[in-house]
Amino acid sequence: MTVVHTEAQKSLCNEYIDRYHYLGHSRWAGATMQYIVETDDGPVALFGFSASAYRIAPRDQWIGWSDRQRVANLQLVVNNSRFLILPWIYSRNLGFRLVWINARRLADDRQQRYRYRPVLPETFVQTGRFTGTCYKAANWRHVGTTTGRGRNDVPSRRVLPKKEIFLYPLTPHFRATLCFDSSCTPPGPGGYGEGLQRICDKPSSRCIVVLSGSVVRRDRPAGFHRFARIRRYCCR
Repeated sequence: MTVVHTEAQKSLCNEYIDRYHYLGHSRWAGATMQYIVETDDGPVALFGFSASAYRIAPRDQWIGWSDRQRVANLQLVVNNSRFLILPWIYSRNLGFRLVWINARRLADDRQQRYRYRPVLPETFVQTGRFTGTCYKAANWRHVGTTTGRGRNDVPSRRVLPKKEIFLYPLTPHFRATLCFDSSCTPPGPGGYGEGLQRICDKPSSRCIVVLSGSVVRRDRPAGFHRFARIRRYCCR
């Protein structure tokens, strides 16, 4: 499995996708990336990644971020727009193995090309056409179903086929990363609990702090401790 770099590779991948994928090839939005899986006998499979959907209610509710946090951190969610195993290829369990391998190298490859690390890939599986077995077997999480609207469905006609939504967290603390709010100020020198009181001026707000692999939440007072090193935090 290699990242597509050259124009010749891109043309080959686009030709295969246009010819053999049921959605065909189209111009993808945002920062795109393609993978090609090859053996000595030739290409086996293709992956395509693009910008994530701007707003999807089941995904956004599952993440738990606000509109402001979504707009600020949406680039950390990437869309697996295409996955194609060429029709003359047959190998038992090949699909889920490729999905599993790809998910484990996606963040590093994205970091190398675009200088940031995504924390949550998403994909959409058309209801009635596929069951999403490859993604389920690779431990992707089913979080809901789309309503049939596309990117350009401004009048909300909902004429597109409904699709199942699958997500795959790449880090244990992906929610803290996606819900990070740059408008927050760091806790003061008085300590963790004292700092949180200054950050969260609303009693109903919730802070998530990632400290050396632990997540401490404001709505659990028993979890309050003093830590010298705080990696990131968010309020909502």
